[in-house]
Amino acid sequence: MKRLYLLGALLVGFWGVQAGTLEGEMAAKRGDYKLALEEFVRAASNGDAEAANYVGWMYLAGRGVPTNYGEALRWYRLAAQAGHRVAQNNLGHMYRTGLGVTRDFGEARRLFEKSVEQGYPEAKANLALLYCNGEGVPKDLALCAKWNREAANDGNAQAQFAMAVLSIGGAGIPKDEVEALWWAEKAAAQGHAGARTWVRIMQKESQANSSPNPSVNTDSAR
Repeated sequence: MKRLYLLGALLVGFWGVQAGTLEGEMAAKRGDYKLALEEFVRAASNGDAEAANYVGWMYLAGRGVPTNYGEALRWYRLAAQAGHRVAQNNLGHMYRTGLGVTRDFGEARRLFEKSVEQGYPEAKANLALLYCNGEGVPKDLALCAKWNREAANDGNAQAQFAMAVLSIGGAGIPKDEVEALWWAEKAAAQGHAGARTWVRIMQKESQANSSPNPSVNTDSAR
């Protein structure tokens, strides 16, 4: 929204781009992906990184166009080069998973770190995955926990569930079943399916462990 405070010709130019992006968002919400794509491409062609990220997503997800990883990469790269933190994360994900490009953990890490510099929670969670799995970096559960905790504190449900798993196993952090349940409940509250299942299991185990042992009637047992 800072664009709206620019003056003169800059205000007019950026307002046109912003309008195209907003029109594209509105069309997408209505399910009119064909129109949305047209609006996003128009805005992106005029330099709007947000719109370019949307175009990348539409090609990746196959919304309004057939899925095309090459086009998704191209548009994500344009937005990422303009400093768009979501596009940097999205492009990093494609390099990490090898979608439409040769898998490159080093490039994925560079992009995640760029996005993390701008505080994007999903990039923190993705950076954590690299350290958790030892992808392109030495496996480091302490750094795995560090980045998952940062993303979890920012509200990322996947990272919250990861913190539950790390806490219950004492991986990279001290083992703490109470904290594990706390993180799992936070993830479950956001609809994370795995966390919901985990919370139900942990609550049942807790109830079973807290139930008193049934006494034996020695008279009737004789």
